[in-house]
Amino acid sequence: MADFCCCVSWQRYHWDCLPDPQDVKDYAVNSWKGQGAPAEKLMVGFGAYAHIFTLTNPANHGLDAPTSGPGTDGPYTQEAGTLAYLEVAEYPPLPWEPA
Repeated sequence: MADFCCCVSWQRYHWDCLPDPQDVKDYAVNSWKGQGAPAEKLMVGFGAYAHIFTLTNPANHGLDAPTSGPGTDGPYTQEAGTLAYLEVAEYPPLPWEPA
């Protein structure tokens, strides 16, 4: 018997196959409950990290913009293309974001 179950909620564009991709967390929790999991043992979590990429053209930064490879590695993870939450929080604003 499990002490708890963590239902991880991801960005909606990974879940286009779901009936309502706008509300992944409800789908995940209701799926577990529908299979008999007690609601008091379910927790909803989210990934506290980021996958980053180097844009082929920095002026083109929309959804599905072309990339040339992984983004710069962070000072803590030291892994190209992946940042831990604390690295994202320290990241300088991007050119199109307000400072």
